[in-house]
Amino acid sequence: MSARLTKIFLLCILGYYQIINAQKLPLKVLSLKDSLAIEKVNVFADDKFIGETNAHGELTVKISFNKIRLTHVSYELLEVDSLALRMKSLVYLNPSQYELNEVVIGKERDKNYSPVNFGWNDKAATFIPFEDKGIIKKIKFRVRDYSGVKGLKYLPFKANIYTVGDDGRPAVSLIENDLLLENEKGKNWAGADVTNYNIKVPEEGLFLVFIIPEREFYDIDFIQAKVGVISAVPLLSRASRTDDRFSYRLEYASGCECYMWLFEKHHYFRMDVEYVK
Repeated sequence: MSARLTKIFLLCILGYYQIINAQKLPLKVLSLKDSLAIEKVNVFADDKFIGETNAHGELTVKISFNKIRLTHVSYELLEVDSLALRMKSLVYLNPSQYELNEVVIGKERDKNYSPVNFGWNDKAATFIPFEDKGIIKKIKFRVRDYSGVKGLKYLPFKANIYTVGDDGRPAVSLIENDLLLENEKGKNWAGADVTNYNIKVPEEGLFLVFIIPEREFYDIDFIQAKVGVISAVPLLSRASRTDDRFSYRLEYASGCECYMWLFEKHHYFRMDVEYVK
């Protein structure tokens, strides 16, 4: 092959790869409420799942579809066509108002406690105050279904017990390996016997921690709900926060670009303990 033909051939190859790369766009998803990045937004291209946004709200997509659909259980569904995405790859999601209609009245009105959605690798922690009742026998988690999907409360999850750090947040796990829990059919509370760990609630209290494993842990990853496509994972009920019952949720904080235990202002996740009698 002559030098001229070789040069033309290389230019064609280079042009081809430039075209291919030009078909990829760095999608970034922010909240319309506060302009913060939204993690774990499910992205579908012509109804085919192509991935989820990272901790920075970002996902690289190929422009080889008519439209994409963005779903997140805490935000309203959004559809964007490929032309609009080419012009502007920054999109905003509007917070969902779905759960605002569910009101907590009291412990007697258990059916009205609203569930809280979770995704893979999520954690939530509820503070357990000191009680001089001896060794903890059982840890319990109030799981339930969500948005018309039945059976979520029977899916497995993991749990642990954490100490309270100097900053009042969850600190160190007291059980070396997370416990695997699965609710029994017909019941709303999932529990595990922890008597053998000989754990007592110290004066500063402790935290029960609810853990959703990685995506590969579950047989089904997504499922259609009334609010849109959601992660097929267990959910927790919540109740109005009190002075001695409050919760944290492990979330990505854009300020420090790290994961932090963020305080739940108005509610606590329903977890509890039973003691050895």
